Amino acid sequence: MSFKIKAFKDDVLQEAATRYAQHKETINITQKLIVEGQGIQSETPERLNLFAEREKRLLDEEEKINKNWANSFSSSKIELGAERKIGRTDDILSIEFLEAGLLAAKSVGRLSGLDMGTGFLVGHNILLTNHHVIESSEDAFGYDFELNAEEDKYGLPKKLFTCSLNPDRFFLTDKTLDFTFVAVDDPIGENLPLDNFGWHVLIKAQGKIRIGDPVNIIQHPDGGEKSIVLHNSNFLLLKDDIPDKQFCWYSGDTETGSSGAPVFNNRWEVVAVHHKAIPRTDENDNILTKNGETISEAEARANPEKIDWEANEGIRISKIVEHLEQAHFKQQDMSTIRDELIKLWNKRSAGRAGLQAAANPLSGHIYV
Repeated sequence: MSFKIKAFKDDVLQEAATRYAQHKETINITQKLIVEGQGIQSETPERLNLFAEREKRLLDEEEKINKNWANSFSSSKIELGAERKIGRTDDILSIEFLEAGLLAAKSVGRLSGLDMGTGFLVGHNILLTNHHVIESSEDAFGYDFELNAEEDKYGLPKKLFTCSLNPDRFFLTDKTLDFTFVAVDDPIGENLPLDNFGWHVLIKAQGKIRIGDPVNIIQHPDGGEKSIVLHNSNFLLLKDDIPDKQFCWYSGDTETGSSGAPVFNNRWEVVAVHHKAIPRTDENDNILTKNGETISEAEARANPEKIDWEANEGIRISKIVEHLEQAHFKQQDMSTIRDELIKLWNKRSAGRAGLQAAANPLSGHIYV
């Protein structure tokens, strides 16, 4: 007997699959354009302008911070036969991309307890993950947030830091947008503040990414060690003129346990919170394998790697910030924390400050 999406008994997945089906044709066209190096053609002129304006502003700010940033080779003679960019996209990145990525990863951790998932720090001892990972303040007490759960084959070994969640200090969740903010206490039994692991600024403004651009997903797939997706991972769809405009879609591998992971652009800015992967189905809603065949429920559960997953759905950060700004809290202390978060995110160079905080040498290595 074939396996249908409804057999998962997962409301979030079924809703995500329904939304994806409505945009599947558009996403398929975009994926073909990406293969041809022309994914940007799927974007609207309005969003392209937003991206260009924001990029120019950021580059101007960076040039002021580092006056040597300007390209010192701009006046050099160009010779035929010299090295050239291959294809239609510019894939040359500063080597600092890798260093910034390592710093960005420090504040991403594993949630273990009643369920498993991924979360990341977004300010002073505040964590963001999915609602379907932590649904209530009561559930939050059943979780630990673990930092440095990652391999250490190279360099200094890393020490696992375990933190307790503290929903009494701060808690906000929303089922529709599938997000949960919750306070986190400093590592248990350690003289080390969470601020040393850095944090990620949540940016309300649009223009952070274009359709076709790469996305980078730091996650704890299957509740295992921290991993990252960099390859074959692109932003596929975002629309402001549809009822489900709070969602976006992208490629890239994820697994159970990746829920709540930050989805980054190439500036290591969070553009979405990952919440569901969507399997490919036929016209009768039967889940298909990578070979295009139907699969039984027993086989799917025994060999989930056979399922052909088409795309991922995430929650747009701009919509999460809007909801947070408008939220009403019964406790004044929580309102104050929310206001402090918004103030932090609006500070100039706040994102840079979050990464620089993670550069603290005490944030995770064991020195002997």
